[in-house]
Amino acid sequence: MQDPDTSYARWLEGKLSEEELEALQKSGDLESLTAIVHAMDSLELSSLDRGASYERLKKKLPKTSAVAKPTGGARPWLWIILAACTTVALVWYLSTRAKGEVHMAQNGSIENINIYDGTVIQLNDGSTVKYSYGQEDQERLIQLTGEAYFNVQKGAPFIVSTENGSVRVLGTQFNVRAWGEDLYVECYEGSVQVTTSNQEESSVLTPGQAVKIKNTEMRDVQPIRGKLKPEWLAGSSRFVDESLTSVFDELQRQYDVNVEFGGSTQGFSGIFAHDDLEEALRGICLPLGLEWEISEDQKNISVR
Repeated sequence: MQDPDTSYARWLEGKLSEEELEALQKSGDLESLTAIVHAMDSLELSSLDRGASYERLKKKLPKTSAVAKPTGGARPWLWIILAACTTVALVWYLSTRAKGEVHMAQNGSIENINIYDGTVIQLNDGSTVKYSYGQEDQERLIQLTGEAYFNVQKGAPFIVSTENGSVRVLGTQFNVRAWGEDLYVECYEGSVQVTTSNQEESSVLTPGQAVKIKNTEMRDVQPIRGKLKPEWLAGSSRFVDESLTSVFDELQRQYDVNVEFGGSTQGFSGIFAHDDLEEALRGICLPLGLEWEISEDQKNISVR
């Protein structure tokens, strides 16, 4: 006769024959196993990403504990497993809510993130976002390093915090670029309020407007010039009066290369594509009279 533990494992995998399934049913263990699966399903762990509150979870727990104990000589250890699984699920839930989430997009890639309230974040390469699960009526706080495009669901105030300033919205679509000492924000839908890190200056952007903060100083609001979404979502990077160091940092992230550059006080406004390294270097270096050399393995670039 097949070992019971083997039968249980084969049942979970859906590999029992009709004869084995009938034997498991006659033993009474099938009803117990089914009860365990249904009880775990009632916790709806997949919904945690949608921000189900702790109070909602507590309302669900009685459903688990109220599952009728089946008759037929069910083995007591099956119910021990059920209790242990429920405890593990609850601990996992509480620790996740306490710690929140951290996401980082790898070099040369874009990461799409659906956070707990239905908001969608598209994270550009090398960038990081951090957030915690909050109550539905509390401020939603996102910490951003790098660049991201946000499609925010309406609700409590949504705040994107960066080292150089913050962006506050209720429900809208916007792009935030926060590298080094610069913060650049573009609004595509709704409206956003951009504030410097020292709280001394603030501007409200409406669709089609952008503003730049450099060294805590806010520049004049500028038009986006007809763009429907930021260029990086379509495969290119645009810069508005940024240092060459920032430009080459972005090149390194997009192409996963190392750039040796002595530094320059020159600013750069322009664009480069993400699918052709040589063309990207030409677009950056030629207008500034710079020369470059690429190693044979295409991993190291020297600019002078």
